[in-house]
Amino acid sequence: MKEKFRVKKNTDFDRIIKLGYHYKNSSYSIHVLKNENVGHLRVGISASTKLGNAVVRNRLKRQVRAIVHELLDVTQEYDIIIIVKKNFIENDYITNKASLVDLLKNKERQFLKK
Repeated sequence: MKEKFRVKKNTDFDRIIKLGYHYKNSSYSIHVLKNENVGHLRVGISASTKLGNAVVRNRLKRQVRAIVHELLDVTQEYDIIIIVKKNFIENDYITNKASLVDLLKNKERQFLKK
């Protein structure tokens, strides 16, 4: 995923989490907020220190980035924060991908590629 499609600043994370809509399941918690001035989708990924050391957290974030790259339509004007939960570690890649698809697939939220 290219750098311009990422949310990196703590102030942006805080704003999206505070003002955005919240959806969750056993593997993820996502916060979604419409962005008016960016013009494309941005995604931020967070993994808590409770999940493991830096090596484990970075591996989890790389997996989530790969899933997001396959699934999301970058032409949408939204900011999405994906918070990885403990159950993510216990599941395999396909299960985690299906879990994120279920979370992002809704009539009000059309973030997935067609």
